[in-house]
Amino acid sequence: MKKDSGTEVRKDKQILINMIIQIISFVINVAISFFLTSFIVEKIGKEVFGFWGLANNFISYITVFTIALNSMLSRFVTIKLHQNDFESANKYFSSVAIANIVLSIILCIPTIMMILLLEKVINIPEDFIFDVKLLWLFLFCSFFLNLSTSVFDVATFAKNRLDLSASINIKSNIFRALLLIVLFSCISPHLWYIGIAFLICTIYMVVKKYKFYKELTPDLIVAKRSFDWKSMKELLAVGFWNSVNQLNQIFMTGLDLLLTNIFIGATDMSMLSVAKTIPMQLQIFVQMIANTFTPQLTITYAKKGLNEFIKQVIFSMKVTGFLGSVPIIGLVVFGKDFFSLWMGSLSDSEIIKVHMLSILTLLPMLCDTIVNPLFNVNTITTRVKIPVITNLVIGILNVCIVYLLVKYTNLGVFAVAGVSAIMVLLRMILFIPVYSAHILKVKWSTFYWVLLRGGLSLIILTVVFMLIHNLTNITSWFSLIIICMLAGMFGYILNFLIMFNKEEKRIVINVLKQKLNKN
Repeated sequence: MKKDSGTEVRKDKQILINMIIQIISFVINVAISFFLTSFIVEKIGKEVFGFWGLANNFISYITVFTIALNSMLSRFVTIKLHQNDFESANKYFSSVAIANIVLSIILCIPTIMMILLLEKVINIPEDFIFDVKLLWLFLFCSFFLNLSTSVFDVATFAKNRLDLSASINIKSNIFRALLLIVLFSCISPHLWYIGIAFLICTIYMVVKKYKFYKELTPDLIVAKRSFDWKSMKELLAVGFWNSVNQLNQIFMTGLDLLLTNIFIGATDMSMLSVAKTIPMQLQIFVQMIANTFTPQLTITYAKKGLNEFIKQVIFSMKVTGFLGSVPIIGLVVFGKDFFSLWMGSLSDSEIIKVHMLSILTLLPMLCDTIVNPLFNVNTITTRVKIPVITNLVIGILNVCIVYLLVKYTNLGVFAVAGVSAIMVLLRMILFIPVYSAHILKVKWSTFYWVLLRGGLSLIILTVVFMLIHNLTNITSWFSLIIICMLAGMFGYILNFLIMFNKEEKRIVINVLKQKLNKN
């Protein structure tokens, strides 16, 4: 019993360590994105900033072909390693490593052709055609390098050491920011500097990930003799549905910049890109917190502890809701003040437009911050077919509605952002909790109790934040930071009281005490 208790403490402490380091990584990344976005827009102009986001969207289109193999690799390898089946683990590992290299080479050909003809594919201001092409070339080179070496990420996942991968991201992001500041300040500014900075940092990250892979998982070896078609088929059988799901994500949110570029214009595309910058960072934050629990959830599921698995899923939902809802509501309530200070080069009407677009982008995240861990349930249990088909239908419907609204109404870019937000929100409320309960064979309302707690918390936070906003006057960065810190403090206290039950509060406090005492 004592041994089990010690194991639980170590497990909780490692989850806490992973979470703390990843939160630090997130804060640094947000600070860098916050500074660089304003800095780059000022240097190169708001008209072309959106092509950076559009390039990332095009990269997400390619991942439709790559995610089938890679999305399930960590899950399969982790389970086999913890079952001491090293031969099977190496078959999965080597097969995907070799396949990724081959796939990268094959995909390079159409990518190069697309970049050469890019001005015929999208609308690019004539003076920036070369810059945009070079930006896309460097970003795609970075992507293919990442793809070819992505198997190394398995090591930190399988050993539940996500803190190590987060530390790499921290150093990489700081170096990228410094490099971009030097390039834009000391040389004539060009959009493609963003791409070359990403490529250099990707090379650094690959070297570090390889080092951790060798240290943490010496039993995993890339070997031609371990390539196994059966293992590939097993991964593809489940991963295929993740590819379809990625296609759905493109239909839901990945076409927004492209549709805006084609049907409305490059300037509105850049406005939408700016509006999505901080919300996308918050989305990464929520996903990061949810992913902190994924290694331990996978290990628990591998050891056939279903009751403990469900308990951990519910707790992870509460933690992501607790941590994620405060900054999301904060940006909704204090967003106009934030964008006015952040984007001084934009007019008042453009600030209002950016704020409204950011609220539309944040709308589904109000639910996602609680529901997000349930996506891991589908992946870990390999029950992805039904949610993927459902999501694909919703995604196609989203594209059709957006097209009709853009073509036949004056809603413009608001139609692009608004329709997908509503569709995603409905999917998260009406489908995800019910289906997750179904595949775990528990009562359909099991996860709705967490959602109701979260909904109550969101309402109370919104009211409190609006009261604070109305009672204060924000005129500078200093006043914004102080007032937001005050609101955030109240927000997290209220969230802690609302989201967790008595036992969960005790667990959180004990883990924090143990961590502080150790330090």
